[in-house]
Amino acid sequence: MCGICGIVSFKSPIDIEVVKRMNDALYHRGPDGFGYSHFPNCSLGHRRLAIIDLVSGHQPMADKEDAPSYTIVYNGEVYNYKEIRDKLKQMGHGFRTNSDTEVVLASYIAYGPECLRILNGMFAVAIWNEAKEELFLARDRFGQKPLYYAFTEKGDLLFASEIKAILASGLIKGKLDYRAVDNYLTLLYVPPYRTIFKNIHVLEPASYLIYNQGGMEKKEKYWRLDYKEIKIKEEEACEEIRRLLKNAVKRHLVSDVPIGSFLSGGVDSSIVSYLMKETSEEKIKTFSVGFGNYINELPYAKEVSVLCASDHHEMQMDIDVPVLLLEMAKCYDEPFADSSNIPTFLISKYAKQNVKVILTGDGGDETFGGYGWYFNLDKVVEKRGIKKWAKSLVFREKLKNQYYFTHVGRMKYLSPQEKQAIWRTSQFIDDEYVYYYFPNDSVRGLNEAFFFDINCYLPGDILAKVDRSSMWASLESRAPFLDHELAEFTFSLPCSYKVQGGTGKSILKKAFQGIIPDSILYRSKQGFGAPVGHWLRQPAVRNMTIRYLKSPDAKVGKFFSMESVARLIDGFFERDKGGSGYKLWALLVLEMWLEQWSHYIDFVDD
Repeated sequence: MCGICGIVSFKSPIDIEVVKRMNDALYHRGPDGFGYSHFPNCSLGHRRLAIIDLVSGHQPMADKEDAPSYTIVYNGEVYNYKEIRDKLKQMGHGFRTNSDTEVVLASYIAYGPECLRILNGMFAVAIWNEAKEELFLARDRFGQKPLYYAFTEKGDLLFASEIKAILASGLIKGKLDYRAVDNYLTLLYVPPYRTIFKNIHVLEPASYLIYNQGGMEKKEKYWRLDYKEIKIKEEEACEEIRRLLKNAVKRHLVSDVPIGSFLSGGVDSSIVSYLMKETSEEKIKTFSVGFGNYINELPYAKEVSVLCASDHHEMQMDIDVPVLLLEMAKCYDEPFADSSNIPTFLISKYAKQNVKVILTGDGGDETFGGYGWYFNLDKVVEKRGIKKWAKSLVFREKLKNQYYFTHVGRMKYLSPQEKQAIWRTSQFIDDEYVYYYFPNDSVRGLNEAFFFDINCYLPGDILAKVDRSSMWASLESRAPFLDHELAEFTFSLPCSYKVQGGTGKSILKKAFQGIIPDSILYRSKQGFGAPVGHWLRQPAVRNMTIRYLKSPDAKVGKFFSMESVARLIDGFFERDKGGSGYKLWALLVLEMWLEQWSHYIDFVDD
């Protein structure tokens, strides 16, 4: 796991100090080492968190020691790199290291962009072709590893693992995208096809681009999660799930450093931990934290740790909310109000004392239907008869549009009416993201919810949260449930296999019944959220909220009606209206983020 950055300029010499500033901003992603490669039109930077081939896996890495044609900087892990290396050796490729980095580079040399289809893993990669003076940027299928790019006024291309590195270049200021702010108010995160800045772009999951003197020559998706219904009996599906998931966990264990798992005692993390025990040659390490009466799954985690015979580590944590809110404002380059980022950071920091790599259960809810809102949507689908699609194409599309927009794409934290009141101008109210993630006609009914969550909620919230929080602690996290072969299979199973009888993950639970205790498989889902309402009422947090949001110098006052903000604050603290905690939390996080990054922000709307 690493941090990568670089500059491509065809118009003027590159200032090496700029690349160094960018690389220094990524120190937390790779405290084990750093490196640079400089060419007439390109400079590459790399921060290393050494996981595989600790001796010779340094980056940037070139195809030849003298006069290199190709040079790579790479963040992530490719789990099937040994199999790919064997095939490339048969084709005549030689290797100087035992690293997956060299395999990714050799794969690109052999296959070009098509190499992405054979890579099984999580990655953000940049390859400079010196002969062609061409940059190749690519990102993994689900967007586990981040990658951003921007153009300076001179037309130079900047790229980096995190936005903070692009801003640290000093070559651009981020132009605040108020429509992205509006999306954030609805979702608590910025949807993953855009960033909070108009002039800084995200390379979307499963995408690559090629940039040369002609400009951006190509920007394409190389993989999509399409629905291709599989007709299979439940028992056969259970067997295939066990096989695919076991293989995925085994692949995710490749490492030359200590590895462990986050064990919450929930279904997904328990299955991952159990399969680690089944496939690992060493005693596994598991990590659990409790947060008093609000998040305390330690007894369940302990039960699974005994089953796994793990070296189990657990602790109760006190949360200093004001201190950690400030820490998260530094960590996240965009406003992010999913409060579970705080416990995720704390457990990452705790685990880092013993391991460098952690396996998680992330992706299990999205691929197997584990969220509570799926159960209600399933009832809507049945009630409206959406499973029995109307013969009329026009009527079917109208029905689908209404269902998708109303029940899938609008996860309301601030409602349209509340946003209308809070904005000084309504021109920034934006629902474009709903249509951006509208699936093709093969995806129907409840699968639309799975499609939205896999393509928007997963990379925009869950994976961003885990990557930023764990890497802020210099810990690599891996998600076996996001093995693409497993995901392709589960996405194409009938919805009734996943959401059944008012409960989710039905087929996953059946697959591991008799293996994982029923007390774990069938207990109520608790999740890893935080008691936001309780936190906000703590005197220190209340004072912080009022200090930030009622200040005459509040940054949100540049575009929000402060009278409406004050009414929301008073409604929560004085009239104690229910359900407004996350609304206030979203505004507090936004203001703290703006304060932290205001030096780099251009507030002028074009």
